[in-house]
Amino acid sequence: MVGPRVGDRGKPKAHITSFKDGTDFCVAAEYTGANPLVPGAPAIGAQGEYRLGYDSAGNVLSVQTKISGDQFPACESFVDVGLGHGVFLGGFASESRAQILPLYGQLNQPDAIYFESRVRILLNAHGAFQ
Repeated sequence: MVGPRVGDRGKPKAHITSFKDGTDFCVAAEYTGANPLVPGAPAIGAQGEYRLGYDSAGNVLSVQTKISGDQFPACESFVDVGLGHGVFLGGFASESRAQILPLYGQLNQPDAIYFESRVRILLNAHGAFQ
């Protein structure tokens, strides 16, 4: 059931929105796609909700994260300001390959929560993570 050795490229779809809620900056991101090398493969996807707050007195960025999705095969989330250091927010891996079966039909639970996290990141004077 695997496609030709010459390969193919996946065509994932993504949608990102952002908004301000009081003093917090919020981002909602979702992506989905199927493996083009496996005929009939279901689309798998994940959604992320991020709430970022900044404490100027302590120079601290707080990040609240909720990641949900199909629960297969794995998902990780990071935050990075592009100044050399990223921070791992959390991750999930399915217990076995048998968990692919719920991706089909009514067993699919695309809103099941992968993980939630809350981190506080100290910033230096240039805004880089410490």
